[in-house]
Amino acid sequence: DLQTEIKRLGRRAEYAACDITDADAVENAISFIRERYNGKIDILVNSAGSDLFLKRFLDVSREEGMRMIALYFCGPLNAVRSVLNYCYKPKKIIDVLSHAAYKNFPGNAYYGGAKAANMLASKSISQEHPEVDFYRIYPAAVDTQMVENDPILMKIPKEGRVKPDDIAD
Repeated sequence: DLQTEIKRLGRRAEYAACDITDADAVENAISFIRERYNGKIDILVNSAGSDLFLKRFLDVSREEGMRMIALYFCGPLNAVRSVLNYCYKPKKIIDVLSHAAYKNFPGNAYYGGAKAANMLASKSISQEHPEVDFYRIYPAAVDTQMVENDPILMKIPKEGRVKPDDIAD
């Protein structure tokens, strides 16, 4: 995993798992990391995900739709707010978005809409905080179990999918 790889290189790395849609849980996770590093966070990586993503609009319940918006839009903003408000400014914020943020296709209303909103929010926040380097990554279908279980994405041939290690590099 990434933490092990970073430690193998002689560096320090920590992460805190939490429900990113719960602002209090995010605050607690950021506090945990702050305590370990004397208030300093160098990099925040926003990379939340779930098996809720590509579904045709009328097949998405209201609850699922709101959950996707909370996960893919509000959640990353919770994390950015926490590090910008309560820590020394991080040097980098990396938002793992999706090509769905700017590509239109069936089943992309909620997921793509939330990712596009996150993209625009990230761009706006980066203008408000020029002292922080913002990076946005827009991977296409990543070759994971989630893709294998999705009736829309599983149609993409394996050779056309992005490998997880390619994104990490």
